[in-house]
Amino acid sequence: MKRRLTILLAAAVTLGGGYHPAAAADADKIKAAPATSPTENDKRATTKIVIQDGNSSQRMPVLKVAPGFDVERVTVVSREAQGSWVSLCSDARGVLYASDQYGPLFRVELPAAHDGAVKVRDVKLPIGGAHGLTWVGNDLYAVVGQREVCPPGLYRLRDTDGDGELDEVKLLRALAGDGEHAPHAVVAAPDGRSLYIIAGNATQLPELARSRVPQHWRDDSLLPPLPALMGSELKGLPHGGWICHTDLDGHEWELTAMGLRNAYSLACDATGELFTFDSDTEMEIGLPWYRPTRLLHVVSGADFGWRKGALKAPERAPDTVPALLPMGLGSPTAVLFVTGAAFPQRYRDALFVADWSFGRLQAVHLRPSGAGFAAETEEIVTGTPLPITAACVNPRDGAFYFVTGGRKTQSALYRLTWIGDRIGAAPKDSSPVVIRDAVRRRRALEKFHGREDPRAIESAWPHLGSDDALLRHAARIAVESQPVSGWQDQALAEKQPRSALTALLALARVGDAALQPKLLAALLAMDWHELGALRYEWLRVVALTLTRGGGAKPEIRTRWAEQLGQHFPTNDRTLDVALGELLVFLDAPGIAAKTMVQLHTAATHEEQLDYARILRSLTTNWTPELRGEFFDWLGQASAWRGGGSFKLFVNRLRSDALASAPEPERAGLAKRLAAATPSPAKASAFALPTGRGFVKEWTLTALTALAENAKTPGRIEDGRRWFAAIGCAACHTFAREGGALGPDLTAVAGRFSTHDLLESIVDPNKEISDQYGTIVLTKSDGTQLNGRIGNHSEGVVQVVENLFEPSVVTKVKESDVRSIEPSKISLMPAGLLNLLQADEILDLIAYLKSGLNQP
Repeated sequence: MKRRLTILLAAAVTLGGGYHPAAAADADKIKAAPATSPTENDKRATTKIVIQDGNSSQRMPVLKVAPGFDVERVTVVSREAQGSWVSLCSDARGVLYASDQYGPLFRVELPAAHDGAVKVRDVKLPIGGAHGLTWVGNDLYAVVGQREVCPPGLYRLRDTDGDGELDEVKLLRALAGDGEHAPHAVVAAPDGRSLYIIAGNATQLPELARSRVPQHWRDDSLLPPLPALMGSELKGLPHGGWICHTDLDGHEWELTAMGLRNAYSLACDATGELFTFDSDTEMEIGLPWYRPTRLLHVVSGADFGWRKGALKAPERAPDTVPALLPMGLGSPTAVLFVTGAAFPQRYRDALFVADWSFGRLQAVHLRPSGAGFAAETEEIVTGTPLPITAACVNPRDGAFYFVTGGRKTQSALYRLTWIGDRIGAAPKDSSPVVIRDAVRRRRALEKFHGREDPRAIESAWPHLGSDDALLRHAARIAVESQPVSGWQDQALAEKQPRSALTALLALARVGDAALQPKLLAALLAMDWHELGALRYEWLRVVALTLTRGGGAKPEIRTRWAEQLGQHFPTNDRTLDVALGELLVFLDAPGIAAKTMVQLHTAATHEEQLDYARILRSLTTNWTPELRGEFFDWLGQASAWRGGGSFKLFVNRLRSDALASAPEPERAGLAKRLAAATPSPAKASAFALPTGRGFVKEWTLTALTALAENAKTPGRIEDGRRWFAAIGCAACHTFAREGGALGPDLTAVAGRFSTHDLLESIVDPNKEISDQYGTIVLTKSDGTQLNGRIGNHSEGVVQVVENLFEPSVVTKVKESDVRSIEPSKISLMPAGLLNLLQADEILDLIAYLKSGLNQP
């Protein structure tokens, strides 16, 4: 057979290697416990199997499997010969293809019988380091993200002579990005005639033929910026991570969405809806702008708001698209629909997502909600450790395959199958795809994105005031895509409040600075009290009008300082931070004293840091006593802990505050900072009032009776204070504020009765979520470490022992690990309610049960 090797590159890349038998061809099985219901996650089976060969890299991890499912380890990858795999796909015949992160592509032939030998050999073409792989028809598409292996870009591989072997590789489009924030995945659109490509925030945009995203993204910072200070965030580009759409030849590229941090993969459902799982910036844990990992519905023209450091757009900002579902800490990898899997329909309709850090595979069950979706998750497989990097469905056997690996860690191939009740027939391929009316309306508006059309304004305007956020977004982007001269007067004249705010938001984003006076006049005509729930959107439009309109002249400052100052504070954290920032920008009289009161009474460290961020650049409005008070606070904050960049940002607050002080005062203030001795009480995540301690040992019976017999409901705002005071906010997010070490509790009232909620607080060890549980790592000498696995790298496991200092890790050589097992002790301490009086517990319950109604 004559092989034809073609590559369109400036220089060829040679990759060595040949056929190497798998390190462990025998399959290790984990059987799930029999179950009558496939959704009873609390009854998942736990099995630990260790290969008795003395090789720690081949140990079977501890796995938990959802009822009705079965997991097999199909093969262990030879780390020396075949590397560490980060992508996976299947062709139509059931042959798998995978790529080493730092080496070539491999072809994986599965045996006809499950107990047969797996054949793994490299694809002898000059390509590797592929983060994404997908088949479209007879062509294999790859996105390369590792420059040391192969120039990054979109490639197409073909079998030109029909012998079943790939023999041609062609670079379709070079992409400027490299490494773990580089170009990542590629998936086919449902029609099979085009592709979607996703890239991390250090990847330049390719040359675009079109853009659905209006190309006027800005940092939009009223105050001197507080950008990223360390690590990968420094490499992030202004547009952030992006998703593009292109034809199968890679000729014309269209920007679909931007503002991502570093989403690794994406998935497209049968109707054409896109989804991705975006990563957090773990080094920013504890800072008010930290965002957890997020499941995102990628709609046309979306800006998901990532910017460097504190420059991120607020999550409630109307000019971004909100997360479909916050997912907590983690490292997102695989995202895919499993339509062709031999699973029950409930799972065939689900979106499967994987997390590399905490070793979990989850099914996300989507349900219609307006023009978008609502979502809930179900854990399918979790492991300790189980660094999943990629997954696919094999059309030959209908099984779900996934691989572990990445960063030169040990790779293995696993097979997930259904062994529960009868599956039922899958729908025929010819079954019509049903698209909901609200989605049809959204898509009709999206047709105007990125192109001028005389029908766009008339079609979009009625939807600017829609109660559906995605319809409003689609309408606004349609309007922003049209010449501003054709709709600016209509925007300024609009009277319906929500429609007016959406139209003025569009005008603030795309209009020129000359429109600022008219925009401000239109905003000033709106009554604060009548705006109600729209107040935050109004404040956001005011801020954008000032930042993009060139600042504020003295007469504007005076008028708006008076207008806004009368509403500050509101006792709504989100509103008060936005108001405070505007008032400091306007140098409003008395703003230093007012904001210092907010700083001292703020319930959480994150809220205090937000006010400090605002005050750090204020040059006037201070008295010497008030400024000294602020510097005393800055000295206390130096003891706080968070992610890797936490202390850097606190130090930046201190240096900015010094630079903003009058020059003659700086030396004395610097000495005051240096002499500060943070008190343990101030440094603690707990903030009980002075003199408070143990109140009573509350039992579940007593607490339930207290809740059931309460004559009056608790006070929600006081409950928020107790939520922070006893340490809940240090670990749990509620209504967009709090920590990320534990589950988000915003919707807890919709899932738990009062009794169950109280029980989970009184007895946190009764049920420990795999996502938020800890591990016990036993070393060869018998010593143990308790905490979480924070990272894996070649030959090393990194353990975070103090979860309140996630940047501090203990490194353990893989060869020195005897076992890693889930801890049976919850991270959450028992007895938290013993610090509260009866009425305070009722306040806390009222706060937790208010979650679904929080803005």
